[in-house]
Amino acid sequence: NGVLKEYNGPGGVVVIPEGVTEIYWAAFRNCAGLTEVALPSSLRNFGSSAFAGCTGLTQITLPEGVTKISYMAFADCTALTRVTIPEGLIEIEREAFRGCTSLTEIDLPGSVIAIDMDAFRDCTSLTKFTVPKGVSFPDISGTGYNVFVNCHQLKDLRVAEGNPNLTAEGGALYNADRTVLIAWPGAEGHVELPGTVERLSSQAFTGCTGLTSLTIRSKMESNVNSRQPINALAFTGCINLTQFRVNPENQVLYAQDGALYRREENGPVLVSWPAARGAVVVPDGVVNDRWSGVWCDF
Repeated sequence: NGVLKEYNGPGGVVVIPEGVTEIYWAAFRNCAGLTEVALPSSLRNFGSSAFAGCTGLTQITLPEGVTKISYMAFADCTALTRVTIPEGLIEIEREAFRGCTSLTEIDLPGSVIAIDMDAFRDCTSLTKFTVPKGVSFPDISGTGYNVFVNCHQLKDLRVAEGNPNLTAEGGALYNADRTVLIAWPGAEGHVELPGTVERLSSQAFTGCTGLTSLTIRSKMESNVNSRQPINALAFTGCINLTQFRVNPENQVLYAQDGALYRREENGPVLVSWPAARGAVVVPDGVVNDRWSGVWCDF
């Protein structure tokens, strides 16, 4: 019926015959001996985790006609260095390339309009990426989401010409008017946010272990649209971020002793204390609320 449901061979170079239109869910999962697979031109779909955990797979070429890379399709393919994707691909689902630690760059066609959350998470060797012109990274919070969590080497992050939703500069990804920082995966040392930035995505700096200090220049005259400008998750894993500096004219945020706080009517809220260790003392008067969750690596 044109469906490859399961592979039980020894691996090596595998040629899938013409006529196969679909590769079933987890068909090659954890086939460590697989080094290369030739996909037929008849292929249209492959299921979630189809090649996940194929730690010997070094390269893959997708045929024309495939429009989606499914959830975790190539997750933890740690030897994967080359991925060839033809025009016509539309969507890369969540965690599709998560943990592909040997992947240094990937060229996406202009037809791609959706890259889901964590699609390239933990691709620790990724150094270069261009976001296609139709991609916007929307989410329900309005800040977008970071698909490059723990991609510490990604310094060359660009946006394709003609993208009306996003812009990039200096390794950071913003919305079009630079009021929202979506991702800065390669942030290290001291980082200064542009004065236009009023909000951060929920994982904007997650896993940036080289980040040591951050300056927030925006005045932030009020909580934008009643939403919180910075989620505690934005600095998860930033274990060396010991200093926040906030514009003294900022009416929403302030910094003290390595921690970031948000002003609220009923008292200050601790937003983030990423470098906190051991026993810490939270200042008197600090409150918690249903929107706040303090993340640190004690």
